[in-house]
Amino acid sequence: MLNPKKISSLYSQVAEELNIPESDLTDIVSFYWSQVRKSMEGLNDANINVENFGTFTVKPKALRAEMYKCEKFINSVNPKDFTRYPYYKVAKEKLERFNIISAKILEENLRKKDKIDQRYGNNIS
Repeated sequence: MLNPKKISSLYSQVAEELNIPESDLTDIVSFYWSQVRKSMEGLNDANINVENFGTFTVKPKALRAEMYKCEKFINSVNPKDFTRYPYYKVAKEKLERFNIISAKILEENLRKKDKIDQRYGNNIS
């Protein structure tokens, strides 16, 4: 049976191996993961590669659902209504980001299809 280690013991062991203060190591690790979290939340790209964990990909179906929600909200709100304008503006910005990501996903899918066509010919669908 595996016994999980506490993160604090790992920090001290790694800091000792690298000959750096433990506080510096915790700062580096927290900075790295905060940047990963920001890139996931910000939807700056369709794929995010985290070393030793793999590639995280935006799901097209979930993206379409979020785009639909934003479009529905934007169409239901009058942009000249000052009480709801901040929400309208955020929804517009989200929809723009979603459209960019959607285009990147489509571009990536076309690139993959072209690679398959080059490798195996046009007979495979």
